[in-house]
Amino acid sequence: MARKVFISFLGTSSYVDCHYVKPDTDYEITNPYIQVATLDYLKKSGIEWENGDVVLILLTEKAEIANWQPHGLEVGLEARLKMLNLPYDSIPNLPEGDTVDDIMTIFIKTFNKLKEGDELYFDITHGFRLLPMLIMVLTNYVKFTKTCKVKWISYGKTVYPFEEGTIVDLCTLTVLQDWTTGAADFVDNGNVDKLVTLSSNEMQPILQEAKGSNKNANSINNFVKKLDLAINDIKMCRCKDVIEAKTIKNLRNYAEKIDMSAVVQPFGPIVDRIMKSLKGFSSQRDIFNGLAAANWCLEHSLYQQAITFLEETIISFVCDKYQINLDNIDQRDIVSNSFDILNQNTPENDWKLGKKQSMHDENKKLYRQLIQDPFVIDFYPKVCHIKGFRNDMNHAGMRENSMKADDMKNTIKKAIEEFTTILNNEERPVIDNLSICHYFLNLSNHPSSNWSEEQLAAAQEYGEIKDLHFPNIDENLDDEGIDALADEYLEKIKTESGSEPCTVHIMGEMTFTYALVNKLKAEGYTCVASTSWRDVEIMPDGSKQVKFHFCRFRKY
Repeated sequence: MARKVFISFLGTSSYVDCHYVKPDTDYEITNPYIQVATLDYLKKSGIEWENGDVVLILLTEKAEIANWQPHGLEVGLEARLKMLNLPYDSIPNLPEGDTVDDIMTIFIKTFNKLKEGDELYFDITHGFRLLPMLIMVLTNYVKFTKTCKVKWISYGKTVYPFEEGTIVDLCTLTVLQDWTTGAADFVDNGNVDKLVTLSSNEMQPILQEAKGSNKNANSINNFVKKLDLAINDIKMCRCKDVIEAKTIKNLRNYAEKIDMSAVVQPFGPIVDRIMKSLKGFSSQRDIFNGLAAANWCLEHSLYQQAITFLEETIISFVCDKYQINLDNIDQRDIVSNSFDILNQNTPENDWKLGKKQSMHDENKKLYRQLIQDPFVIDFYPKVCHIKGFRNDMNHAGMRENSMKADDMKNTIKKAIEEFTTILNNEERPVIDNLSICHYFLNLSNHPSSNWSEEQLAAAQEYGEIKDLHFPNIDENLDDEGIDALADEYLEKIKTESGSEPCTVHIMGEMTFTYALVNKLKAEGYTCVASTSWRDVEIMPDGSKQVKFHFCRFRKY
């Protein structure tokens, strides 16, 4: 379990009793020391200080004399911590912070007191003006070097004659700082992990509780999840998914659902900056999303993915022109091979016609069309150069005449720019969107009438939704019985879908689902499952309220 560490500077002025309150709560206490007031508030908020935890007080020589162990009858901070039975430690004899060396001494001595994974609670009320700045730098430093987490930052605001005070919560600032760092890491490097962690674990402090925080926490959480999915499609070279733009469309929809009036004002520009970095992508199915992905990968030093997207986008452009499904591997190979046939002047007898003998005549016909296509004729040398360059990368340069690493980035950049110009000047094909199914058949115990708006929208991307109730599976049914029932439902699905393309959403008893999915896939059906994330809320009576939020459909 992580150690809790409370860190505070002790001041040198005369401490007098002050009545501290915490806004938006009924908390109040009268005490001369803001450290005691803050620790007491944290305890009453559920933060217990246990063995191994520590209250760390930073002391200059003047502060130690004046308020740690003061002379006379006054009760110093050390004595008060003892009376509260709090585990404490101190860093004595710190310099005043007048020079750079003094500042680094304070920094290093504080850093050395911290351990890997500590949870940090800061009070920055007292000390010279530079010390709050030092604390902010220290928090970022230990987050990186010791994977510490900042759980609390506060300030004791008082007004002369210091009889009334307010505990001001500054946690929002450090969370906003983390979001800024995470967003910068995404925009600069394409890394989403930091934002995913923040949206899952540290969302509440950045929201105004009085304005629908739970709803907006979910909206932001969903936004980041969709961002993660969209970027994974790019990083994992899911060219078909990128072209069809479902994740980008969903991402933009979730960005629009965030109620910026219910979050702290600086958060809005962070979302805007993230979305601006993806402005090159269309929210509609578009072959040019492949080029946008190639450019995005190039900008984020994902060179192998960039050249892969470029080649596959060129092939996809030709496929659309001839109304070939983007995931038809045999015909994609024919499109790809047609460039090689022209480049190598391959005789017809040596053309690769595929495994299915019945398709050989059709494949020959397609080859003949392709090698007479002006686009293929004009640009086969450039395409074959890209194909060779991609092979050079995929085989790690283990071939003759491999390219030097220094030349590779410029070669990829030039190739992307060149083919972006070429494809922009080509007449875009009229797309009969053959890769989209006409029906989305829901075979589950959850009718689509009860689905969320997000799930309905995602399903409608596949086509018209139809419901088919999931069968009740007898627990005593043997393997043969499961197989027979799967055959029965296969026929029902064939009847329901007719001759139209159909995607089947199937969720239910696992052995039946497994049997039916295998039969459906053998018949050429696409089968998907719905994924969701769980939102658990602890109720006042200690019970748990669990809500499931739709995330996406995923293929079996």
